[in-house]
Amino acid sequence: MSPGASRVTRRTPWAAGLIVTCALAGCATNTGSSVLPGDDAPACDDRCVQGLLRTVLASLEHGRVQEARDRLEDIRPRPPMTDPTLRMVLALLALEGGDRAQAIRHANWLADHARSAALAAKTCRVLVRLGEARRAATFAQQRINAGIAGPALHLELALAWEALGQEAAVLRALNEGLVAFPDDPTLLETAAARADAAGDHAAALDLYTRAIPHHASPELVHEAVARVATQAGQYDVAVRHARLAVEMAGDRDPKLYRVLHDALLASGDADAARGALERGRRRFPQATILGEP
Repeated sequence: MSPGASRVTRRTPWAAGLIVTCALAGCATNTGSSVLPGDDAPACDDRCVQGLLRTVLASLEHGRVQEARDRLEDIRPRPPMTDPTLRMVLALLALEGGDRAQAIRHANWLADHARSAALAAKTCRVLVRLGEARRAATFAQQRINAGIAGPALHLELALAWEALGQEAAVLRALNEGLVAFPDDPTLLETAAARADAAGDHAAALDLYTRAIPHHASPELVHEAVARVATQAGQYDVAVRHARLAVEMAGDRDPKLYRVLHDALLASGDADAARGALERGRRRFPQATILGEP
């Protein structure tokens, strides 16, 4: 097979998908843009290019680095270097490739030019990964002070302070985020986990409970409430939330039967605790977490 034939073979499946994506995104294509052997992927307008860049970024964020490289190579026309999303893609590719100098160059550009809260949050994360946590914290705080804020940016600010070992600043960032975005499940869950780790059961229970109606997987938060409530001696609360967790996802997660067992046992109902464990074992006979208590 010739080099040209190999190139066409690799591009054709992605190019076919590109046509569909372009059609959905409103690409500026013409009758001559169909993919034929030897053709490049079809060109599309700015809106289409942005949509494709977002798919590249999503591939990177899910660890599919080679897929991201291939998709980026197939975008026509190539976005300019003044495009913030492209710069984020290049920064992440440089990070994955071990090219720290290039990653810093792109991250520094983003720190000066990223205007959206979403890209600012991603820039903050890249800076932390590069060991530039102080700059990340300063950058995130500046964006928040300028009114460019979102829950993800507050969270990344907290993580930057955590990387610097500044616990008080972590809590401040989370609390300020929750004032601005009181129903954000990630901020609530993160703040709850920190309160739990610090032994502040009352705060953890309050934050986890607030997160339940907003969380994409509420059974996980019910599980956390049950666990913390058991530790806090609030056994009625623990049993109620453990039962809810099992009802919502007991057919998918054997650990929830152990959580229910522990809550019931702590409440003094040994028979019910034994029954919960037995039900879990029948459903998940190979689950080691449901071994003898």
